[in-house]
Amino acid sequence: MPLSHEQHKSAVIGISLACLAYICYNITDVAAKILGKSFHFSQVAVTNAIIVVLLMSIYGAIKYGHKAFVVHHPKLMLFRAGLATATGGINLFVLPHVELATFYTLIFTSPLWVAVLSAIFLKEKLEPKRIAAIVGGFAVIFFVFRPGGELFSIWTPLILLSALTYAGNMVAMRKMGPNESRVAIVLTGSLVSIMTFLPIATMHFAMPEPNDMLLFLGMGIFGSCGGLAIAYAFQNAPSAAVIAPTHYTQIIWGTLIGYVFFSEVPHIHTIIGACVIAAAGLYLIYGEARYKKRMEAIARAEMEVTNKP
Repeated sequence: MPLSHEQHKSAVIGISLACLAYICYNITDVAAKILGKSFHFSQVAVTNAIIVVLLMSIYGAIKYGHKAFVVHHPKLMLFRAGLATATGGINLFVLPHVELATFYTLIFTSPLWVAVLSAIFLKEKLEPKRIAAIVGGFAVIFFVFRPGGELFSIWTPLILLSALTYAGNMVAMRKMGPNESRVAIVLTGSLVSIMTFLPIATMHFAMPEPNDMLLFLGMGIFGSCGGLAIAYAFQNAPSAAVIAPTHYTQIIWGTLIGYVFFSEVPHIHTIIGACVIAAAGLYLIYGEARYKKRMEAIARAEMEVTNKP
């Protein structure tokens, strides 16, 4: 069914905002990679989280007032914040040591993990074709980054663990539903990050130079802007399936940035792995959208039958 004019306009705005968000995330990853060579990852995590807390608190108070800080599912919110903290900590620990193209290729296994975790915890049905996409995606990643292979390193399992915790984060947000404050979600994750890494950061603290402070500030600003842009993107788009594929633009920008700033040239096997993972992820995204539409159509049909005199 073709989109209406308003839906088309919403889709264009949503896609544009999502692309902007992922460019912001690429910039924060570059800052993290640079800062990670001079500062302990815990100090980077705490400094970034403090800046995000300040910016998001001001934004939430001005935009939504006290409603921005209301939490409806405290236990689930705390669990999600723990997963987000784990994801951020692993990423900051790993980024200085790996090429950006390799990092994004492994991180993009997250849609595969989301599908598996959703089937386990949210009881979402996995059709045979979607199972094949998941198995095929993981098989290619295992082949490309297999232990003992040319591209395997001690960082590989850590990045895959980060993809898993990120997927758990997404599933937890699905469980919370759309009524939970996005400002509260970001703030909770940042506060838990501060509490987790501050004791470690105090033992490894190094005084930043003015240029380093600019990087820290930029990382916090672009991270906050990215979070707000992706939130608005999902709110404005006709469906999540319209926005989700833009996530894979990160590997394009990441590869270009890695080449320009760090002289990184991705291995051909990394490129192949990235293409396969992107294809599997896109199939799962559109497969989920089709499945939801089919379930909604069945529900409407059942309701019409029930309402007939």
